[in-house]
Amino acid sequence: MISTNQTDSRQANVEYAMKGDQPSKRILDVGCGHRKTPGSIGMDVLQDSAADVIADIAGPWPFDDHSFDLVVANHVLEHVPDVVHVMEEAYRVLAPGGRLLVRGPHFSSPQIVWSDPTHRRALSMAMFLHFQPDTAHPYSKVRFRIARAVLRCTSEPQAGMQERWFRPVLRGALRSYESWINSAPIRQQRAERMFFRVVPFSEVEVELEAV
Repeated sequence: MISTNQTDSRQANVEYAMKGDQPSKRILDVGCGHRKTPGSIGMDVLQDSAADVIADIAGPWPFDDHSFDLVVANHVLEHVPDVVHVMEEAYRVLAPGGRLLVRGPHFSSPQIVWSDPTHRRALSMAMFLHFQPDTAHPYSKVRFRIARAVLRCTSEPQAGMQERWFRPVLRGALRSYESWINSAPIRQQRAERMFFRVVPFSEVEVELEAV
């Protein structure tokens, strides 16, 4: 179950990605499920969803080239059979300079990753380095620049649930740690290589710009 605070956070992240853009910009929410991004065109394989377009993300996307300014993939990549295909289709439908906003479970929290039987993988910030212009591992011809990345080790309390006294204190400490980690790319890189063994991350969010 997703809390109201988490939903608000998701919308805030989309608004951040669209910062400075005009309201007429088009947003595609792939794998939108029942929580489609407000103002977006939703795509999902499930008939019983909030999708405007029923299509399989693993196949060709039924949209013209350069038809969107933002593609949202919120907790989607961990489910798909081929991440490279999704990245290539997102790049194709994005306008030049468009953004891809990805969010999913971090590899350092296996209890979160493997609690869902439909998950195929965990995510990391480093996996998107392979799509940067200067990559030494060209798995695909499409190129993205990492515009922003966030590693998270906290989550908002669910509405209506009573917490023990120490949880807000612990959450505050973890948020301070998050802020320190996410204040510099070199700290994020070291966190994924070393620090995660001490304090694991629950989620990673990456905003990518098509180049």
